[in-house]
Amino acid sequence: MFPDAPQSEHDALVEISWDEFFRHLDKSKLALLYEKDHRFSKIVGRDAVERREGAHRRDQARR
Repeated sequence: MFPDAPQSEHDALVEISWDEFFRHLDKSKLALLYEKDHRFSKIVGRDAVERREGAHRRDQARR
């Protein structure tokens, strides 16, 4: 979804800076989940990330 691409069907999209993008994520309590060196990424609720990190810490403590 690139607003300037000739085949774009998203006329309402506007380009914003990365700083503005992350401010919107912070304001909405969202996080960008990604895998380094891969194309996978998605936006998730911060509460989901916190639950996942908490479960990971508990698993590590049991070992």
